Amino acid sequence: SPGLERRLRTPAHFARAVGETVTVRLDAGTDDVRRVTGTLTAADETGCTLSGPEVPDGGEMRVAYDRIERARTVFEWGPAARNAKSGKVTRQ
Repeated sequence: SPGLERRLRTPAHFARAVGETVTVRLDAGTDDVRRVTGTLTAADETGCTLSGPEVPDGGEMRVAYDRIERARTVFEWGPAARNAKSGKVTRQ
């Protein structure tokens, strides 16, 4: 099992992760930006598109697969569930 934070290697992996938060490490010689974390909004056979507040270039960035050194999904913990009657946090 690849676990919660899955490595993305092929265009099919990226296509399945559309809508998820991902972190991408780019090749050292490509840009000033080395790591990008954002929501994967699109993926095709040549590259993917990331968007979000941490993404440079106006919050959206297109990245070709040949520029990606490593990529993986990011697991985000949700808020704790609340008990409706007492208002206390319940652990599951």
